[in-house]
Amino acid sequence: MNLTSIGLLPMALIFATIAVGAFIKGITGLGLPVFAIPVLAMFVPIDSAVVIMALPSLVANILLVIAHRKHFALMRNHRAFLALGFVGALIGTWFLAHVDDDVLRIVLATWLGVYLIQHFSGNAVFGIFSGRGGTSGPLGLAAGALQGTTGISAPVIAPYFHAYGLTLSAYAFAVAFSFAFISVAQLSAMVTVDLLTPTLLGYGIFSTLTTMIFIPIGIKFSDKLTRESFDRFLPLLFVFFEVKLVYDIIT
Repeated sequence: MNLTSIGLLPMALIFATIAVGAFIKGITGLGLPVFAIPVLAMFVPIDSAVVIMALPSLVANILLVIAHRKHFALMRNHRAFLALGFVGALIGTWFLAHVDDDVLRIVLATWLGVYLIQHFSGNAVFGIFSGRGGTSGPLGLAAGALQGTTGISAPVIAPYFHAYGLTLSAYAFAVAFSFAFISVAQLSAMVTVDLLTPTLLGYGIFSTLTTMIFIPIGIKFSDKLTRESFDRFLPLLFVFFEVKLVYDIIT
């Protein structure tokens, strides 16, 4: 498997998808794997798509952490979430080749669907998603496991921090820091179990270069986004995630 075997038109589609995902991630702190992995999976196996996006996701999150580093102190309140997220990523990556994709999609769709219902109905069960009442650690473990097995942990991490009512800059930092922290475990495990082959690393480098072009553009655009626009945009992005997951399950 090599880059030229995919064809110019599919490569252009992949490039455009990664570019859009990186731009949105630059604004909100999330969106890149959710956009890119389903498209990549049209041309390579799903486990390969997860491996390919591991490196660009880590680099993108590091860039966001640097850009919003003034919010570092807020992560002190989420140590259990991060620690168990790291452990979950190690476990999830090990199971990457053994877990049924449909089962994972159903779990993700159910979780995000419940969050959307409660969000649009007045936050009736908000505490579950914010990690209050002792659920922070289990949520972190779930996020890490999903990151390791699917490459997509946004349906857990994004609602978790959204529940705290953070500003756009603080929110982007919090989710990016969490993604980066968990991705370190994910990449380490990939090397250990020989998932990160030279060919897939080549794909990953190509995707990383694309990501590095569009992440800064999104970060600059985020300065022009008001809190009200952010609050309207983020739930719509969650709805997109949910529709895509349900569509994948059905098809």
